[in-house]
Amino acid sequence: MHEKAVAGVILAAGCSQRMGRPKLLLPFPGGENVLDVTIRHAQEAALTSLLLVSGAERQAVEAIAQKRGIPIVYNPAYQQGQSTSLRCAIDALPPYFAALFILGDQPMIRPAVLRQIVDAYRSSDALIVVPCNAEGRRGNPVLFSPSLFDALRQVQGDIGGRSVMRAHEAETCFLRIASDEILKDIDTPAQYLQSCQAAARTE
Repeated sequence: MHEKAVAGVILAAGCSQRMGRPKLLLPFPGGENVLDVTIRHAQEAALTSLLLVSGAERQAVEAIAQKRGIPIVYNPAYQQGQSTSLRCAIDALPPYFAALFILGDQPMIRPAVLRQIVDAYRSSDALIVVPCNAEGRRGNPVLFSPSLFDALRQVQGDIGGRSVMRAHEAETCFLRIASDEILKDIDTPAQYLQSCQAAARTE
């Protein structure tokens, strides 16, 4: 049972450099702000547990997580890139929990998609589960088995787990998802507007 436990790790430590203002705090249809909606969807996915990694805008981000009852780990090295948040998260998880890394700026990811990824992990021998759209384009969130945590700890910079994914492609489940939401995050004002418009249509 333990080897199939999955923690949802919400990565919310970034600096929002391309947006020019704190993107996770921007208002979003269906919730108080972008991060609120991302957390709500993760909570509705019925994962084994949840954890949020904070960094930039620490006070505001952690207040949102605390309001929703989400445990928090602070990443003091957040300016050195996403790999530092991965290390903070996996060091805070029980050793037998897999990690589903959920980007804080992907409020369009619905609970059903998160459940599909977790189900694919639990029903296979895959060490990584990567969602793909109908054309095979890879997206997020990505799930990593705890057997790969030592490899993730060695990653440097702002590249997440891509090098580990390349090294273990033969042990990866590429899960087809019917929607393109897995490809969409919010890095720029144009992407924010597009995501708000798409969310408003589905509310």
